[in-house]
Amino acid sequence: MKTFAVPVGAAMRWAALDPSNELRSFLLLNKASTVEECRTAIDAFVTPAQNFLCVDNRGQTGIFQMGRFPVRWRGQGRMILDGSSAADEWAGWIPGEQNPMIRNPERGFLSSANQAPADRAYPHYLGWPFEEPFRSSRINELLRAKQKFSPQDLIAMQGDTLLIPARDTKKLFVAAIDRSTLNESEAAALKLVEQWDSKFTEESGAGALFNAWLNRTSQIMWMSRFPDPVNYLRPSLQVTLDLIVREPQSKWFDDPKTEKKESFADVARRGFKTALSDMNDVTGTSDSSKWKWGEVRPTRVDHIGRLPGFGNSFSAPGHEFAIFANKGGHGPVWKVVVAVGPKPKAWSIYPGGQSGDPLSPHYDDFLEPWRKNELKEVRFLEKSTSDDDRKKMTLTLAPKGGSK
Repeated sequence: MKTFAVPVGAAMRWAALDPSNELRSFLLLNKASTVEECRTAIDAFVTPAQNFLCVDNRGQTGIFQMGRFPVRWRGQGRMILDGSSAADEWAGWIPGEQNPMIRNPERGFLSSANQAPADRAYPHYLGWPFEEPFRSSRINELLRAKQKFSPQDLIAMQGDTLLIPARDTKKLFVAAIDRSTLNESEAAALKLVEQWDSKFTEESGAGALFNAWLNRTSQIMWMSRFPDPVNYLRPSLQVTLDLIVREPQSKWFDDPKTEKKESFADVARRGFKTALSDMNDVTGTSDSSKWKWGEVRPTRVDHIGRLPGFGNSFSAPGHEFAIFANKGGHGPVWKVVVAVGPKPKAWSIYPGGQSGDPLSPHYDDFLEPWRKNELKEVRFLEKSTSDDDRKKMTLTLAPKGGSK
């Protein structure tokens, strides 16, 4: 067990413990019909910080980052600070009207995938860490590719598994390997990556190998200077990729504990050998044609109460840095596409089922369509007496002592 020495004057503060009235926002959102009304409704939303996307039938759009953010100097809060020093205190709150937002951009679309909401020109420090930018970059690529999209186009986008880091660096990794030093199985594995489309489908053996190769290369690169990855001091994957692409001879690839001056190629070669060993251990074979990403990194959907034996483990596509952001035990729980109009239409899917009862036939009947990215049309019942052949049960809630 690790222990931490905390200064006597230390104090902890969390904005979520301050009074707020988020329920007001949701009540007002239920009645909002324009982007302006949406923005007014979410003004009461304080914590936890969220990105709200507002769209109306007039073609108005907006993304608003809502939350109460303390005024802090850059990097404040990443380490334990002296609570007895006024210099380490928050200096008030960022005015709500200065929170990051964008409305009706000229590019014609808005996107958000938990990436940093503003660049360094933004005058306030919003904290850390944000997600790597790869998912948002891929979304923007696809949205720039066409002028008009159908709901089916956007459903397909939800299932996109292309990994930008793989696409942008794959050739550099392959070029680092001296093929004359490889045996037959190693050469076959390298060829698999060379011919790969950079998509993390269930069947992709190349995806499984490249994921291990990238991780091992990054570990080897930073281990000599940051031996403990748990303390979060290692640079981000984006920083690592920038060095690979732009500065392959950078000093950061060199291990200061050795006499040789290593480059990216040296680190990539070590990473390749270690990744091959990892794949052999996980799959039990050196035959790369038998490797499958969905089996090397299975997907788990646990029972909502974490009850042992009531979850599911299965093969599924996706990668944490792809649009289909499946990490194995965490990912896109609710996929939804909405077509706005006089009467909105929507399609959605989530892993699991309509029932939380393990004895119900609907307990896990959405797992397969979720895996296949097959969204189901959402039924909008305008009144309780609406006829719908798929309606199985009606529950009526009434105050205690009421007639129903």
